[in-house]
Amino acid sequence: MVSTTYAWMPSYFNRYYHLAPDQAGIKTGLVVLMGGVGAIVWSVVADRLSTRFPRARLQVPAVAAVLTAAFAEQAHHIAVGAETLALRLARQCDNAQAVAGFLEAHPKVRRVYYPGLASHPQHALAGELFRGYGALLSFELDESIDVFAVLNRLGVVVLSSNLGDNRTLAIPVAHTIFWEMGAARRAEMGIAESLIRVSVGIEDRADLLGDFAHALG
Repeated sequence: MVSTTYAWMPSYFNRYYHLAPDQAGIKTGLVVLMGGVGAIVWSVVADRLSTRFPRARLQVPAVAAVLTAAFAEQAHHIAVGAETLALRLARQCDNAQAVAGFLEAHPKVRRVYYPGLASHPQHALAGELFRGYGALLSFELDESIDVFAVLNRLGVVVLSSNLGDNRTLAIPVAHTIFWEMGAARRAEMGIAESLIRVSVGIEDRADLLGDFAHALG
């Protein structure tokens, strides 16, 4: 059994069997991206039936039927969200690539972390492991830029600690998720005080780029 946790990269993109061709099953996460509303966190165990039953497939209704017994609302979100998963992820990944490229070229941005960029140290590895680069990225501002001033100028992007939503969400990482660690510990971990995490949604690309351009000034 191969156990994987992909809170940031949905199962749709992962090449599990390429990584573990001889394993009997896969445990994966039906994470927030599955439903599309940023509200679902779940897991499923899928046996690799194709090794014994070539035509067998794990069907969304079957997954929903199992979950419905105990969590009807969550199962409904997963079943309905899965119907548009491929369309949503394609749009989100295209948007994320565009946003990452825009930010990387901006003079007020010091660094961008997104595996879809050739400058990312694991770009080649990501291309081997995944069929897409995902919808999550982060970037550091120049030290002279006030991170909260930038965030407060965003209009299309929503300020939220969630991720995996159809809407683009942003959060100042050092002042939220890692705040309790203190500045010294954050520095040891390489977490810049100006680091912003962005979960990219399905908005119009021009609207997103225009919003970041306005926020950065």
